[in-house]
Amino acid sequence: YLRGEWRTHGWWYYYLYATVVKEPLPFLALGILAVMAGVLLVKWTRAGICDAIHLLMPGMALFAFVSSQTGFNHHLRYVLPAFPFFAIGIGVLGSQEVRQFRWLYRLSFGLAILGSLASVSISPHWHAFFNVTVGGPQNGPFHLLDSNVDWGQDVLLFKRWVQSHPELPLDGVEYALPAWLGVRSLAGIDSGFVPKGYDQTQKKPDSSGGNSDTGPSPGRYALSVIPIYREDSGYDYFQRIEPIARVGWTIRVYELTQSDTDQIRDSLGYEPLKRDQILK
Repeated sequence: YLRGEWRTHGWWYYYLYATVVKEPLPFLALGILAVMAGVLLVKWTRAGICDAIHLLMPGMALFAFVSSQTGFNHHLRYVLPAFPFFAIGIGVLGSQEVRQFRWLYRLSFGLAILGSLASVSISPHWHAFFNVTVGGPQNGPFHLLDSNVDWGQDVLLFKRWVQSHPELPLDGVEYALPAWLGVRSLAGIDSGFVPKGYDQTQKKPDSSGGNSDTGPSPGRYALSVIPIYREDSGYDYFQRIEPIARVGWTIRVYELTQSDTDQIRDSLGYEPLKRDQILK
């Protein structure tokens, strides 16, 4: 999955793209400055060139190898072991040659501080961080899914949200990660699923997984972001609706009125909802 598109085989630039949207912009700028300084300012000796090659080659080789496996584009974490090598390489900005250009040295120091502040600003939701080029963590799931966004980090936060909002009982919960996380029990729901929309592969109402095949119905539902954007999940119609609450950056709470569902059902090609089909 990348930017709203699903493929059987992925993209060679998947991990490059993921790095660009997941890393704080000041850190990316530091990387660009380091390359420019290394090429234009540093006077390399033969030993220095060998050291630079030995430092950067493992990270570059890992990045290139993982990027070549286009049938397995899922998780940015696969290339994370390459990042320490690049981070050390950025240290060229502290070299004696760069220090002679005080404005460049100060700029580098400032970017390092800004990058750290950008990371801290989303505390404690670092896992869902996306930089401002894609609109931050709110728009992140449109660009990347799976562990790049949600790996169960907001489950306990969701429990606290449910406990602190007894006035907003939920009619259904849909969570993409394993059932042993107990998200439905945390919400106090023994039964009740989020009604699905169309099965996008067959263009017909989805009746799988014990979910209602009557299409979108009034109710209050909580969904993690992965099924909302996952292909053929039947929950993509929630992309059209503004949530009434967000739990962290990975769980969204929606409240659908009969008017809302009538409009959605009409756009999806369903028959009008009959009174005895209304869940609430």
